[in-house]
Amino acid sequence: MYCLENASVCITGGTGTLGRALVKLLLTKYSNTIKKLVIFSRDEFKQYEMAQIFPPNLFPIEYIIGDVKDKQRLLWATQQIDILIHLAALKRIETAEKNPYEAFLTNVVGTQNVVEVAGQQGIKKILLYSTDKASSPNSVYGATKLCAEKLFLTAQNTTATIIRGGNLLGSRGSVVPLFLEKRKEGFLPITDVEMTRFSFLPEEAAFLALEALENTIGGEIFVPKLPSYRIVDIAEAIAPDSQRKIIGRREGEKKHDEMIANHEAFRTIENEKYYLIVPFVNLATYLEQHEATMVMPDFSYQSDNNTNWLTVEQIRRLIVQYIDADFQPLL
Repeated sequence: MYCLENASVCITGGTGTLGRALVKLLLTKYSNTIKKLVIFSRDEFKQYEMAQIFPPNLFPIEYIIGDVKDKQRLLWATQQIDILIHLAALKRIETAEKNPYEAFLTNVVGTQNVVEVAGQQGIKKILLYSTDKASSPNSVYGATKLCAEKLFLTAQNTTATIIRGGNLLGSRGSVVPLFLEKRKEGFLPITDVEMTRFSFLPEEAAFLALEALENTIGGEIFVPKLPSYRIVDIAEAIAPDSQRKIIGRREGEKKHDEMIANHEAFRTIENEKYYLIVPFVNLATYLEQHEATMVMPDFSYQSDNNTNWLTVEQIRRLIVQYIDADFQPLL
């Protein structure tokens, strides 16, 4: 990875599910290309846990307690940093709905701090991990992440890019660990029997981050091409004999996830690996750089109109391989 050779990297929110996957990838496969890796987050216990796996005396890693809402602390942590990956966010939908101002401070003000700090420090590249909830948002979380995307695209004196990803399969608080726990009680809570989601593994998300950093020319929103799954198929894969209780959707929760809205189709291009939402100006440059073609004018990318679906058996195998090796699938 050329952009990581002798580079110093800072990851905000680096102790979360995606942060841990990214740190593992950087420090195991690209250790010879990293000069320094700074983990900037506010949870001291998570930093302690990560330090047991990647101790600073064995890896070029530094753990710094801080909050992206604190610009001065962020400035201090990003001295002599070449690449800044912004993962920190208040991301639980129900939490953001009940605490909209806190979501605004972390997801919007915190992102603006990242953008300003990158410009002040002369950081070469910055990457924001956004969410499908930012497309046609109907929740506080989605709205704040859409604002974060817009802020990132105003960055000056740095090369800024965005990844709009799906739910991380198996991440803390997501449906898979919830169902694995609830199966012990003999019933699974189902919000909507028709609900669908995109499947995105933390390892896939980490690899995409490095690929985006390597291939960006600035201003792109990378959107991975992912398989979809049905919530009821997750239930079938984990606990086919358990009762299912319909509890209804939470406030701000979508029936189907959307990565790219129809109104974004006019500036969306694609290649074999991913879609990209790009600035309409200089469109030809982006098409050439990414060896891409335009999507159809009526294109949209939603989890229910996908052509690639995970089967129940595939879901079971993913759970065993990536999430819970002790889970005994009914294969």
